[in-house]
Amino acid sequence: MIKSIFLLLFLFIFSFTAISQNKNNQFDSDGKRDGIWNKKYQNGNIRYKGKFIKGKEVGTFKFYAITGEEHPIVIKTFNSTNAICDVQFFSNKAVLKSEGKMIEKKRMGSWNYFFGDGKTLLSVESYKDGLLDGELKIFYKSGKTAEIAHYKAGKLHGNTKRYSEEGKVYENLTYKNGIMHGPAIIYD
Repeated sequence: MIKSIFLLLFLFIFSFTAISQNKNNQFDSDGKRDGIWNKKYQNGNIRYKGKFIKGKEVGTFKFYAITGEEHPIVIKTFNSTNAICDVQFFSNKAVLKSEGKMIEKKRMGSWNYFFGDGKTLLSVESYKDGLLDGELKIFYKSGKTAEIAHYKAGKLHGNTKRYSEEGKVYENLTYKNGIMHGPAIIYD
């Protein structure tokens, strides 16, 4: 009798688990991804986890390295009203490397990059259509400015200044469409 109860309980739990698993990786009537998706690499490790509604990513997606670390190497949080998502990139040891916004697979707006500690700001870059566009600032680990440059459509364009850790300008250069153009002052 007790064996029968355990057998029935086991079959019930197994059936419930099998039904729950079947709700992952589904398509809607239009053939678009719908619901929770867990995609795996060929080696069986999780590639990503996230949710689709009518083929569109919604909420938080977590992407993992092929090597199977527990912490994701990319976290994307999708906005339900447009194609913009907040993105964070991590090392395999769960240290924050960079963060910003993307539209589809192109960086946009301001992006922060960090030193190996995941906290100290290394640079702040500005993107448009996936290309550097606007001001780029690079910092020493102390937090002092190391360089300020300007980009247009992915190419240096405008003034670029490089600073010593003491805050003194040692290069003052001008670029146009990625080519040095105009005064170039280099200090000893």
